[in-house]
Amino acid sequence: NSGALSVMENTEKLAIALTDGKLCEQPYFNGLSDGEKHIGLPHLEYSTPAGVVPVAYGGFFQSNSFLNADFQRYAAGLAAGAKSILELYAGSGFFTAALMQQASVNALELNAAAAKLGKQYGYPIRTANVSDIQQEKSRYDTIFLDPPRDGVDKKTLAAVQAIAPERIIYVSCNPMTAARDLQRLESSYKIVEMALFDMFPQTYHVETVSLLAHQKKL
Repeated sequence: NSGALSVMENTEKLAIALTDGKLCEQPYFNGLSDGEKHIGLPHLEYSTPAGVVPVAYGGFFQSNSFLNADFQRYAAGLAAGAKSILELYAGSGFFTAALMQQASVNALELNAAAAKLGKQYGYPIRTANVSDIQQEKSRYDTIFLDPPRDGVDKKTLAAVQAIAPERIIYVSCNPMTAARDLQRLESSYKIVEMALFDMFPQTYHVETVSLLAHQKKL
């Protein structure tokens, strides 16, 4: 069987893998999917300082176990003192778990399967789109963003600006799109803190975490 194989393993040495080809007739481990059929594990559990987070086939999760705890703790810690948080691109709850320890959280995720899985683990994640975000006006003092490599699309960014929270926490795995989006926000927001997490040394995989404060609410 030819094709790409993506594998994720947790600290208990359990693994799930997603292949873009057809399932092998005799898979060599218990946790394989081709996107339609699944063998073995329905999903993977990953222990974090803030709680257990589920990882689904085709979902996204940072697999650097040496930095993940610090990464989660630092990014969510920037929300300290918040009263109400709107989290966008929540996935299945990696940051949601830690943000819930800071304040009330409303977490949104476009991937319905990821949102449903996170909710099963007690994380307040629901499926939503831009129109849903636009209805969330003036209810949040903090917005937490962790978009995919393409960054935040213009409509979503406009919805965030319309809410005008006191602060925005922006997590990005792509410094180029992060720089673009932060520049689009600079008319209203000022970067007050930034950190880099080199998830895979000697590769281009660097996570940036930026804290932005609304200039009129400083």
